Amino acid sequence: VIAAGADGVAVVSAICAAPDPEAAARAIAVAVAEGRAR
Repeated sequence: VIAAGADGVAVVSAICAAPDPEAAARAIAVAVAEGRAR
């Protein structure tokens, strides 16, 4: 989504529903950073 040009994404439910919210937040942050770097 970021690589396609979006400025951001809504991920609250993905983080809150994860067994390890901290790990989920970190993984999402990495994915967003990689998308912006493309």
